[in-house]
Amino acid sequence: MIAPTYFETDMTAAARSNPRGLENMVRHIPLGRLGRPEEIGPLVVYLASDQATFMTGEVIYLSGGSMTL
Repeated sequence: MIAPTYFETDMTAAARSNPRGLENMVRHIPLGRLGRPEEIGPLVVYLASDQATFMTGEVIYLSGGSMTL
């Protein structure tokens, strides 16, 4: 399972359009920015590939360093 933090998607568009909403999201991310959709894709491809056949029941945090998901 992939456990992402806030990403620049349609789901966060309303909050991102408000400077205070964006600030509230970003302050919890040590890298200081939201994730980008293209940063999830390679992980999904890997998990769907034969290279990940030994992975079972794992949670992969894609969080920019945030541990408050």
